[in-house]
Amino acid sequence: MGKALPLPTRTPSLDQAIAAVAAFLEEVRLCDDISLKLVGVTAAQLAILCALADHGDQSINELAGVSRSHQSSVSNVVRQLVSKRLVSKTPNPKDNRQKVVRLTAKGRSITESWDSARPLLMAALAEFPEGSVVQFAKLLSRVSEQMAAVRAGIRE
Repeated sequence: MGKALPLPTRTPSLDQAIAAVAAFLEEVRLCDDISLKLVGVTAAQLAILCALADHGDQSINELAGVSRSHQSSVSNVVRQLVSKRLVSKTPNPKDNRQKVVRLTAKGRSITESWDSARPLLMAALAEFPEGSVVQFAKLLSRVSEQMAAVRAGIRE
């Protein structure tokens, strides 16, 4: 059994930060509705399409690494994209046990019309001074790293 989650004492600033993260995550979730309306795919599907556009053909495991998602989630999204004919899966010439996922022409057209860097987030961040955006990115990276460290400690 893993270690117990170390819970710090609640403070007004921690509560405020958690509320802000929750509001941000809700906005990200609402982006799903926007991407469905605009290009006919969910945000998760769009992320995989954009990862393929940015990094080329990949295996499911490689896509999971690039998208920082679990392999089973990526596999499910790829299955949906195959059914929409936005990607194809073919045997990996280097390893027949693996499949390579690649964009179809239809999938590529979606990535070309929809910036892979999440345009809604880009538009929101563009309203802030450059220095603030850099600080925000550094802080989010540090929070992600710390969460990973805490998670690793729980698994031990």
